[in-house]
Parts: sequence; structure tokens; C-alpha cells
Amino acid sequence: MSYYLYFDGIDDSLLAASSADLQLVRECIFLRDTGQLKQYFEVDNREMYQDLIDYQFQEFILFSATILESLVYLSETLLKKVAIHLSKKHPPSIPMQNFIDLLEFLHKLEYRDRNDPLPICLQTHDDFLGKYLVNINILRNGYIHGYRTKLANKGGEYSILELEAPLSDRSPEASAKEFAKGIIDNLKIFIPDFLKAITDTINAKASLPA
Repeated sequence: MSYYLYFDGIDDSLLAASSADLQLVRECIFLRDTGQLKQYFEVDNREMYQDLIDYQFQEFILFSATILESLVYLSETLLKKVAIHLSKKHPPSIPMQNFIDLLEFLHKLEYRDRNDPLPICLQTHDDFLGKYLVNINILRNGYIHGYRTKLANKGGEYSILELEAPLSDRSPEASAKEFAKGIIDNLKIFIPDFLKAITDTINAKASLPA
């Protein structure tokens, strides 16, 4: 909902210091079953609009990072551990990038099989994870201690100030809209695939380490 209300119709010209489009009004109607939810905002000040977009982008990044971290926590709870933790202790909640890196070490040590459903799933989505994960982590770490703007007008688009390879400020994904859209489009596919990989692993083995 945040993406469709704030980023899908983002007004780049207004964020580039023009005030020609003021007053700006946005409304989205979200339908589910027989119900509907309306979300709306209205601004008549460019600086207010910029603050609104900056804040919503921060919330979007933090929420996306939390989703990925929750998937890791679920895997650590239900499957063989990737991060070591004490018996009868809750598994640690670690970011997806750390999880992937630790799993790679276990593969190299031949403690885990690369042909298991979970590493196959991660490899299938390597393009998404390779492009977005490091940048989600960097933005998340910059945001986590409080509100900070990470966006600015670049070439007529409201874009992320700094990106890590393989993305750069010349990538289409550098714009706030395209970056958010890329996360939304990929998570729609990645989340069910990741959950299926966990389910397939559980169903394939009668007993898993605690």
C-alpha cells in the first residue's frame, strides 16, 4: 500500500524544486474480498512533500528488511541451523545477507548440501538478492537509529544518494520509484518460493536437528 500510494505516482518534478503541480492530492483504494480500504494524502508545500516521501521510503526499507529477516528467523527455527546458537535458546534474528554468507561457508565445508531446496531457492533468486540485498542492508543500517534522508533529485528523478555494486547511480533502479518497485515485484515471487523451500525440506526428512 505504501508503494502504490507514495512511489508509484511519485511527482519527480515537484521534488526537483518546482511548485507548479501544487496542490498535490493522492488517493488509492485497495480492494480485498468484499471490503475496501482508502488511503489518501494532500500536500500544498514542496518541502512537506519531500519530507513525506523521505519518511515513507525509510519505512518501506525498514519493513522490507524486516520481512527478509523474518524469513531467516523462520528457517533457523524450523530447519537445520545456519547460525550457531545454544540449546533451548531462541535462534538469533540475523539479516538475510549474513544468513546467505554463513550458508555458503557450510556448503564449502560440505556440512550442507547445495542441492537442498533452500540453497536452490536462493540461487534461483540470485539476481534479486545480488542487486537489492546489499543496498537494502546499507539503507536499513543507515535508517535504523533514526530518521535520515537518503534521497535527492538526480537528473529529474528522486533517487537514492549512494548505491553499492552491481547497482550505481546510473542504474534504472537508482530512482526511488524503480527501487521500491523492484523490491515489491521480486518479494511477491521470493517469499512463496522461500516458504515452499522450507516446506519441501521438512517434508523430505523425517528428522531435523533441533
